[in-house]
Amino acid sequence: MTHQLLLTAGYDHSKHSLAVLELLRRKGVSVQKVIIVNTFSKKRLLYYFRQLDFKEFKKKALDRVFSSYVSESMISDEVKQVDRFLEKEKIEVQSVSQFCKKNGIEYIRVNSLSGPEAVSFLEGTDLVIYTGGGILFNSFIKKVKLGVLNCHAAQLPAIRGTNTSEWSVLLGIPLSTTLHYIVRKIDMGPILSVQQKDYSACHTINQIRGQATVFAIQDLVAATQKIISGDYTPQPQEVADGKQYYTMHPILKHLTEQRWQNHDDT
Repeated sequence: MTHQLLLTAGYDHSKHSLAVLELLRRKGVSVQKVIIVNTFSKKRLLYYFRQLDFKEFKKKALDRVFSSYVSESMISDEVKQVDRFLEKEKIEVQSVSQFCKKNGIEYIRVNSLSGPEAVSFLEGTDLVIYTGGGILFNSFIKKVKLGVLNCHAAQLPAIRGTNTSEWSVLLGIPLSTTLHYIVRKIDMGPILSVQQKDYSACHTINQIRGQATVFAIQDLVAATQKIISGDYTPQPQEVADGKQYYTMHPILKHLTEQRWQNHDDT
């Protein structure tokens, strides 16, 4: 049985999205459609301004939009981890739209995944591979036959929400990735697998975040293959099984960095 696959990209120069597309192609898995979310939509910029301090906002802009155009000294450890992975895998750095054009993949650009254009583009889709793009509404989620696959950079259900690597370190919860289907309630979807990961080579929180992205790339590719082969049985989770965590305050981030540095020295 041939499955219709669609991938969401959080922005056109997403190396995360590009790597998943290319590794799936090498495995013989065809992605028929891609939705690229426009980087500079008003709604998105307002969201980041509310969620991040200026330092974090600047870092996100450099990492996600301008990392291909600035000197290496300006790129964070987070992106360097991903860049090393792309180099190791010999993945050509290009935009997602360029990749789609070269490989005959239909794509659109939208300001929001919740808009009517994105939802209409889902028609006939069996599985969505989520590699960014914002919060999804039921109008999007319920349009997909099998589900929207996501890789969460922490143990579910224990750590839900944002800054999951940082909260895991601060709370002493083993660093892991969780493959799950997205539902309207954040990180509450059925769990496909939880895998504890080795971050012993990472010396900073940013390196952990970058390595988490690399693990997510690998896990999404492997999970997509298993899903289309019918190898997974998702397990539901309950609200009471875990907690929701929010954007970590800079003071707590500093403490988390110190905790990991002390861990690294032992």
